[in-house]
Amino acid sequence: MARLVVASVIFAGVSSAQTAGRPEDKRECAVASEEAQLLRIHGKLRATRDQLLLCSRDVCPPLVKHDCEQWLAEVDASMPTVVISALDAEGHDVGDVRVRVDDEPFLDKLSGTAVPIDAGEHVLRFQHGDDPPIEEKVIVREGEKNRLVEVHLQPIVALLPVAPVPVVQPPMIREEPRSTGAPILAYSLLGAGAVALGLGTYFEITQVNDFAYLMNTCSPKVLCTQAQVDVIANNRIYGGVFLATGIAAASVGAILLVTQRHVATPGPARGASVDVMPTRGGAAAILHWSF
Repeated sequence: MARLVVASVIFAGVSSAQTAGRPEDKRECAVASEEAQLLRIHGKLRATRDQLLLCSRDVCPPLVKHDCEQWLAEVDASMPTVVISALDAEGHDVGDVRVRVDDEPFLDKLSGTAVPIDAGEHVLRFQHGDDPPIEEKVIVREGEKNRLVEVHLQPIVALLPVAPVPVVQPPMIREEPRSTGAPILAYSLLGAGAVALGLGTYFEITQVNDFAYLMNTCSPKVLCTQAQVDVIANNRIYGGVFLATGIAAASVGAILLVTQRHVATPGPARGASVDVMPTRGGAAAILHWSF
């Protein structure tokens, strides 16, 4: 009977020593408990859960273990989880897909189980073999459980060789050069003719009005001065010259504009030009024509 009591006391002492744990275990539990509280404040629930699992072990002091177990239950209740699924082009599930969250490793393959994730906005990057990666942006809410995140993988389309399509060149249409000098000259002559006709009309109207004025106020041979008579004569000359010049220039311009055709070969400038110059007691118009 005494031996049984001694054995029971020895077994209880050994069990108590195992439960108390080593000193380094106690320090590790205390550090994990403090780290878990800091991570939880910053919203990093996944890392918080990892630390709480360390400080809720049986080797930890009872007080630390009790607090960590309580915090672990609270974190598990508020931590969201996601179920990630990948489908190929035909809608079939694909498992060999690597997933990174915010450029950090997350999953090596897809198994269809719920995975804890921190709440907030994340960028999920899916990599299937050598296919181009696919990124998906999600916002996970705290306490959201088993949220389905589904991605459709893009198939690699093989580039088939395509036979070159012959290019048919349209027939070349040779366009003869158009003469640009003659139309310009024709319009210039028409403009100069219009100006000359306007000046001639002005001088003719002026000399008619002056002649009528002299006839009413004085006799050209008795009372009118020579200067007054010369003004009427000069205006009559100017009017006739400008009218004749305007008619000639306008006529030549019209002829050039109507009869001008395509020029086969370039050559020296051909056409007509009109020069008007004042002379003593009048004006002179010179018409130049080149062939």
